[in-house]
Amino acid sequence: MKRDELAMVGVTLALIMLAVLFSYSARADTCMTMVVQPEEVLYNFDGDTFVVSLGALGQISVRVEGVDTPERTKRQPGWEEAKLFTQSWLASGPFDLSTCFDMTFARIVGTPSRDGVKLAEALIANGHAKE
Repeated sequence: MKRDELAMVGVTLALIMLAVLFSYSARADTCMTMVVQPEEVLYNFDGDTFVVSLGALGQISVRVEGVDTPERTKRQPGWEEAKLFTQSWLASGPFDLSTCFDMTFARIVGTPSRDGVKLAEALIANGHAKE
């Protein structure tokens, strides 16, 4: 990696760390939101959890904000259908991922959206999730 690229990665990581630190000290109504376009979806665990690559920033596990899908680990009815729906939605083109850097079970809580449609809304509308 060239020196300029390394410097840019360092600055980006520093900004992300500041955003994370700020979000933990900020009130919910003053949340700092970051929107990224993941480089690649690596896999989805179930209907509301997936892992993306952010390029030089590494991998991150995402919990879809605002929905609850059937749990894979509990083998709840419908978990496979929810997983396949999310897998198809994620694979159908680039999407934005916005987050306030809230964490749950080592995952960031985020809102994936494409063309104004949120994944959470699509899951609910298609009967794969509840709010």
